[in-house]
Amino acid sequence: RDYFVYLIEERQLAQNSCATILSGIKFLYVYTLKREWPLLNLVRPKRAKRVPVVLSIEEVRQILSSVRREHGRVCLNLIYTCGLRVSEGVGIQVQNIDSARMQVIIRSSKGNKDRCVPLTEPMLMQLRQCWPIHRHPIYMFPKRNRGGFEPDAKSAMTSRTVQVIFSAAVADSGVTKAATVHTLRHSWATH
Repeated sequence: RDYFVYLIEERQLAQNSCATILSGIKFLYVYTLKREWPLLNLVRPKRAKRVPVVLSIEEVRQILSSVRREHGRVCLNLIYTCGLRVSEGVGIQVQNIDSARMQVIIRSSKGNKDRCVPLTEPMLMQLRQCWPIHRHPIYMFPKRNRGGFEPDAKSAMTSRTVQVIFSAAVADSGVTKAATVHTLRHSWATH
């Protein structure tokens, strides 16, 4: 108990950090030392509930119009328009865009679940204009190198690449909110 008072008051650790340390101590006692530790349930800190950053529709437009490369802009537009996580957006495969039903099929999403999300007509047009740039047979957003698209890329572009593109667009747009790519998902849900 004294150790956790020290962590909270002296070191001023966040509640999540204290919970991680508590889990480590619990593991030590229960699984390594095979001993009971009855105080663990008494000191577990409550999880902080914070309101996420949400952008207005105009702020989203400002940011997305500040993206320099077409490839990145279309990917971020898809993430916002369909409310996707960044890993879902970059991993979209050409075969998972169902233009007849106006849906995007998300494979192996969070919790290893598949789901379908609606696709708008303007977003479908952007995807159709973007694909001929690289004509990759599998990925809608294939990995790029400095010279351009890799025609035989074995993977999609990384989530980190999209995060860097988004951060640069936020800086260029003049939006002052602490926005990340996941903020587009929160904004989509709010709008």
